[in-house]
Amino acid sequence: MRSRGTPETERGFTLLELLVVITVLGLLMVALTNGVRFAGRAWELQQQHSQREGDLDAVHNMLRQLIASGYAFKAIAKEVKFVAPLPAALNRGGLYDVSLNAPFGDLILTWTPHFRGQSRQASADRDCPLPVASANSRLGYYALRVAGEARFRIRLRRR
Repeated sequence: MRSRGTPETERGFTLLELLVVITVLGLLMVALTNGVRFAGRAWELQQQHSQREGDLDAVHNMLRQLIASGYAFKAIAKEVKFVAPLPAALNRGGLYDVSLNAPFGDLILTWTPHFRGQSRQASADRDCPLPVASANSRLGYYALRVAGEARFRIRLRRR
C-alpha cells in the first residue's frame, strides 16, 4: 500500500531524455561514417600515388639501363638517337636504333632493328610513350671530350 504523504518515485526515462540520447547517437554515427569514408579515400589516393611512383621508377631504371648500354649517340634539340640492345624484359635480341624525343613535352621512345652498312627500312617502328616527362623528372644530355674522345652523357634525374 501507498502512504499518502510520500510521492511515488517514478522509474525510467522521460521522452525528452530519450530524444536527446537518440540525437547524440545519430550525430556520432554521422561523424564516424564520414571519418571512415575519409580514411578510405585517403588510403586509395595513397595507393594510387605509390603505384605511379613505382611506374616512374621502373621507367627511369629501364631508361638508365638502355642509355648505359647504348653507343653512337646523336642529338638534336628535342631528340636523342643511339644504338642499343633492348631491355631483356622485352625478350628481343639484337641491336636496335633507339630514339628518345619529346615533341610536345611527352617523352616518346621509338625503336627499329639496327642494320650495319646500308640501312634497310624496318617494317614498322615501335613507339612507346613514357610517363617520364612529369613535373618531378628532368631529362638532359650533353657532350664532352675526354682525352680527345667525344663522350655523350644523358642525365635522367628526379627532382
